Amino acid sequence: MVNFTVTGLSDILNVSSGQQAVAFLSKPFLKGAFTPRIGAEWSSDRRVNYYYGVRDSEAIAGRPAYSPGQTINYFGGLKLGVPLGKLWALVGDVQYTLLGDEIQDSPIVNKKFLMRYAAGAVYRF
Repeated sequence: MVNFTVTGLSDILNVSSGQQAVAFLSKPFLKGAFTPRIGAEWSSDRRVNYYYGVRDSEAIAGRPAYSPGQTINYFGGLKLGVPLGKLWALVGDVQYTLLGDEIQDSPIVNKKFLMRYAAGAVYRF
């Protein structure tokens, strides 16, 4: 079975006043021990500007003012789970994200992609 997941987020504390929506497909294999995914993440102009924009007052030589618009990041990832008996499991996750043009064009960003890694242990009770 292929899973389709959609998530919507909004800044309720009014820090960035931005929104984000994430949609992805995932397919568990080997009873969920191996789960690849692929998807997209939309961010509103306010969210992108809050994290990647440069105000006029922050502009300096080599870092011009920049006011980005909304953008879409694309990602692919893999989750692994290794059971260690009935109560314990080791888990790992890796994700590659291709940043949207509005983020790539920011003067405070020097990458086109991000890699995220996570590892841990789970105890079920």
